[in-house]
Amino acid sequence: MNELIKVQSGDVKSCRIKNLDIENSNVLDKELAISVLDAYNTAGFASKPADITAIVLKIKQIISERYSAMTIREIQHAIRSGVLGDYGEYYGITVREINSWLKHYYDSPERQHELARQHEAAQPARQLPSPRQPSDTETQALRRSITLAAWDTYKSQNYCRDTGNVAYNFLEESGLMPFSYQEFTTQAKAQMTDEAKARSKNFIQVHIALNQITENALVPLAKRHAVNAFFARLKQEKKELNV
Repeated sequence: MNELIKVQSGDVKSCRIKNLDIENSNVLDKELAISVLDAYNTAGFASKPADITAIVLKIKQIISERYSAMTIREIQHAIRSGVLGDYGEYYGITVREINSWLKHYYDSPERQHELARQHEAAQPARQLPSPRQPSDTETQALRRSITLAAWDTYKSQNYCRDTGNVAYNFLEESGLMPFSYQEFTTQAKAQMTDEAKARSKNFIQVHIALNQITENALVPLAKRHAVNAFFARLKQEKKELNV
């Protein structure tokens, strides 16, 4: 299909010989004649129109029988490489020599590599399977595990970060959180203000930093304070977190 599209778009030389229709097969005759004449001129041999015609007719037959998977561009490349000596010494522009050049290129690692590259490029992009979404049960089990890990961290360090507020949200939804984060917004704002002042070098930077302390920015920190307050109560009362 790709080759037919190329022929229709005028790129006949990139179509395999076996896929050329009758009209475009005349292009092969013309391009072969040009390549053979160029070979004579490059090699410095005298040429006669009758000799070139005879060689073209015979080579075209050989191509049809042996190298129909090649394109006109490949045939031109093989003849050009042969006459330049890339495939070894030669002593004339003959059907036998041109056939050896075509065979050398046809079997060459260069061509096999190019075919493999084209085949790979023609393959549809591999679609990675979509990640499986965890079930509600699995999600709840994961949130419970994270909450218990946060509790263990608090017991050993007297503080937990509660990244993403997973523990707070889980405890609140489970009806176990005795505090609301709104109770800790003032404390959270005070902490953020102190941190902003510590980072800033002058009054202007402090002013800019304080203006960036919005209600949305306070919520995660307020929830973290609420979780730590709850864990502090549990630890003080020597209770375990039962979820």
